[in-house]
Order: sequence, then C-alpha cells, then structure tokens
Amino acid sequence: MTVKKGGANSNDPSASRRALRFSYGQRTGGRPLLANPQVMSVYNSGMVKAIDWITDNQSKAGHWPDSKPRVADTGLAVLCLLSYGVLPQDKTKYGQATKSGLDWLSKQVNSKGDMRDSGRMYSQAIGALALSEAYNLTKSKKLEIPLKLAVNFLVQAQNPITGGWRYTPYQTKQDPGDLSVTGWVIMALQSASYSNPLVSKQTQAKMKLFLDMVSAGKNKGLYGYNNGRPKPSTTAIGMYCQQLVGKTTPSRQNESADLLLQNYPTNLHNHHAVGCGQYHYWFYATSALFIHGGKDWQDWEDKLMTPLLKFQNPDGSWDPVGPQAKPTGKVIATCWATMCLSIYNQVLPITNLNKPGSESGSGTSRQLNGSKKTIIGPQE
Repeated sequence: MTVKKGGANSNDPSASRRALRFSYGQRTGGRPLLANPQVMSVYNSGMVKAIDWITDNQSKAGHWPDSKPRVADTGLAVLCLLSYGVLPQDKTKYGQATKSGLDWLSKQVNSKGDMRDSGRMYSQAIGALALSEAYNLTKSKKLEIPLKLAVNFLVQAQNPITGGWRYTPYQTKQDPGDLSVTGWVIMALQSASYSNPLVSKQTQAKMKLFLDMVSAGKNKGLYGYNNGRPKPSTTAIGMYCQQLVGKTTPSRQNESADLLLQNYPTNLHNHHAVGCGQYHYWFYATSALFIHGGKDWQDWEDKLMTPLLKFQNPDGSWDPVGPQAKPTGKVIATCWATMCLSIYNQVLPITNLNKPGSESGSGTSRQLNGSKKTIIGPQE
C-alpha cells in the first residue's frame, strides 16, 4: 500500500495523529523518539502493515476475528486503529473499520451493561475500554449509553473487600480477584473517569487496595498474580496500573522498572516472562516504561524495536507466543504487538493519564468539553 500524507480522507491519518496527540514535550532526560531515520522508516513500514492486516481481517459484521465473534478481539482491534489516529468518521477503509467495530461493540452491551462472551470479564473490560477511548476522542452521543452501562457493570462486579476482579462478577463467585483481569478493568475505569462518566473515588480507592494486596518488594514495586509472589509479567501490569490510579512514588516505580529491565525483549522467544503471552508482557511493560520515561525507557526502547519487528509476519501479523497465549489467537497477539508500536503516537488518552501537565487519572473530578458529570459506583 502506498502511504499518503493527509488525514481524514487519506489512508495515513497523520494529520489526525498530530491533532489528537496528548503531547507534553520531551521526555525527562530523553532523546527524540525514534531519532534514527532508518529505524523510523522500518517502524513506519511495520506499523502500516499491522494496521492493514487488522483492517483486512475484520468480518463483514464488524467484529474480529471472522470465525468466532469475540468482544476482546474487537475491542483491541478498535484500540489499535484509534491509536494510529483513525477516527470512525474518517472517509477511509480504516475509518470504516473503526466505525463498524464500534457499532458492533455497542450492540453487544445489553440492558444490564453485560457485554461478556467467551472472554468472560476480560471481554467486558477490553470492550468497555475501547468504547471509552473512542468516546474520549469523539464525544459521540451514540457511545454514551452503552459506555455508561458497560462501565457500571464493571463497577458492580468488583470485590467489595479486596477491590479486585476475577473472571466472573463478585456477585456470581466471591473470588478475591487476580491482577490480569483487574489490570484491564483498571484501564477501562480510569479511561472512563477521564471524561464522562466518572467513576467514584470509593471504587478507585478499592483498586489501590488490591494493588497493595498483590505487591511485594522493599518499596512495594513488585507484583504477583493474586498474591505477593512477583513475576515480570504481573509487575508490568502493576506498574502501569499504579501510574493510572496515581498512587505511586519514584522508589516504587523504580523497583518495578528494575525487574522489567532484567527481562528485556530479545531476539529469541523468552518464555520465562510471558505470563499470558509474550506480547501481552511487552505491551504492558512498554506502556509502563514509556510513561516512566528517562533512561529506563531508552534502555527498553533500544531492546524492543528489533525483536518486535523481527517477529512480525510478512503479512503484518504476529503469532501468539506462550502456552497461555496460543488459545487467544493471532488477532490478539497482533493487537498487543501493534499497541507497542503505536505508543509513540500518543493518541489514546489512557496512555497520557497522570502525566505532567495532564489531568490525573486518580479520581480527580473534572469536566471536559462541557460534558455533564455522571458518577458511577458507590458514593462517599
């Protein structure tokens, strides 16, 4: 495909990326992102191939993949398109794919807000996150009701004691929760609290409680799945979630970063850090270290790009890596890898919560674009 410069009427939404970017200037102690022109060229080629593969593998009904409709796959695919600067109103194949995906996702939300399918609570959280990020970028009235219902379902599903989430709502099975599911829910709720609706401070306080419960280390910067036995994969989730909820300190973040930097991306598939997938780990670690910035981000970035693009298939996709990743399929693996690439675009609001000069994702009440505040969840 020939990439054209432009925006809403071009296959390359570069103008949209510039308009949407939530930039706050040069990263602390950092160099310009993708400073090497040769690396930039390879990066752009990989990014275009990934977005093309995602777009071309959408079903006619609007979901991903074609063989078995899944909310999680579709939510991640939509997030990838949005992160490339694509908006549903764009008159391009990318814009049409985004619109169709959002329309399909919205229809999966029933009157109780439940949009789960075979992905259980993962689907609910990722689907809600996609709706929320799209709403934050477009303020589309069509998304307001399904988003509010989906977010409220997540809030009600929280364990009221531990503050965590599990595969099913607390009302169905009283489980303390795990960091894998809870991580996606925190992303969705913090995204929702960026504008309208806002999630209550009480709900957010319980999120912080759960993160503390699964943390370990001298500075509580190491994280386990559902206890204090840390792994690189869950530490990446915990580090990112702490940034989103706004309860963190330099020493705590540095402790997280130290473990991640001991488990770099490599040119070999490294199963010791994969958790539920190599690209799942790379996605969370990239997101967390990008926000963390400085030399730690530079060190991770230096190790990321070569293996990430090396493992990309000629058609633009990535294959799932890791025993627990293979059942999720190629769409999800490709989306996680694509989100590692698209972090540079700084388009998605969720990648910019709690940054210098931006409004906090830690429950601060705010009103964007004149939208009316709607508090979801228990009130103080």
